[in-house]
Amino acid sequence: LEPLNRYENHMILLVEEAVSYIKEGGFANVLVTADYFHMNIEEAIIEDTLHTYREYIGHIHLASSQRLQPGMGHMDYLPGFKVLHADGYTGGCTVECRVQADDEQAAYGESAALLKGKLQEAGFYRRAS
Repeated sequence: LEPLNRYENHMILLVEEAVSYIKEGGFANVLVTADYFHMNIEEAIIEDTLHTYREYIGHIHLASSQRLQPGMGHMDYLPGFKVLHADGYTGGCTVECRVQADDEQAAYGESAALLKGKLQEAGFYRRAS
């Protein structure tokens, strides 16, 4: 269940609201997709939301603050990644964005490198010794 921002939806805006629907409906097999783009608009502090609802987060969508590729805009992924790692997150992450670049393949590569570096810094990957 993915909360969307107020400009795209008027039903479920916050992760807290999605969790409420899951609990009230007794949907034991439903988890939340926490989308950085939407959370950047609606959640006060993304990492606090990820921690508070950690047992309900099943997937992460990544994008910049303007729904562009990670590395554009002002999104700081590291605090959320650190919380996810500390909380033992084992779900997946997907980049869901538009690409703004003359060379889209190179831009994707740069985004992947940025995200991998932030995930490593958060403790998800161990660097080879």
